[in-house]
Amino acid sequence: MKTKYTLITFSFLCLSLFMSANAQEKWSLGLEALARDEGVQVEGFPKHSSVTKMPMVGLRLGYEVSPGLHLESGFFFTRSVTVFRVWPGAYRNNVFSSLQNFVIPIGLRYDFFNRGRFTLSARGGIVYRHLEKPAVFRFDYATNSIVNGNQYSTQEGDYFYEVTSHQLRKHQLSLQGGLEASFRVSKHFEAALQANYTQGLGRFYETNVRYRKGQEAFQTTQSYTNGSGWNAGLSLRFRF
Repeated sequence: MKTKYTLITFSFLCLSLFMSANAQEKWSLGLEALARDEGVQVEGFPKHSSVTKMPMVGLRLGYEVSPGLHLESGFFFTRSVTVFRVWPGAYRNNVFSSLQNFVIPIGLRYDFFNRGRFTLSARGGIVYRHLEKPAVFRFDYATNSIVNGNQYSTQEGDYFYEVTSHQLRKHQLSLQGGLEASFRVSKHFEAALQANYTQGLGRFYETNVRYRKGQEAFQTTQSYTNGSGWNAGLSLRFRF
């Protein structure tokens, strides 16, 4: 329900800005669709991570504060689908989760190259992501290999059981930077391709417990890591 109210508020804001725009074409409103590959990689375990590969769609509003320099903000909607990777050969339960969330970027775009209808731009700013609820993922698996540092040791017939809980925060902040290439189709309309890299600021939290069946846990580890990844896509922008 909160997401619907936020969308309605943002829509009215865009409409009011459109109605008050002058003939100098300082405002822009773009419809964007982005593919993304963003995940959380646990420190020390490169194959033990969550991966998010769902498209993101939304609107981006811009205002040219000085020639070639644009202040931008937007509202995007996506679903986070998360799958965990674990050590090779380890038996585990599959973990799959899907959460609604919205994304609000705030930043600057600078046109550093302009020739005819073609423009190259650099973009940078901060991104706020809001999950509909904190995500806590848990999976159990059994293996006869136990990790000591980065080394595997195996004892035949002696299985170790592991329980891992991985928490993603409800509110997440990230830094984002990227490049954009745009082409002016007409006086008021342009199409653009963009690619961005995101580096998380908030730290994600993981707890891993190892134990033998019927015994108390003999090893507990805690890890912290930042989320990062790429997104790229197409923007159809109207200037007014």
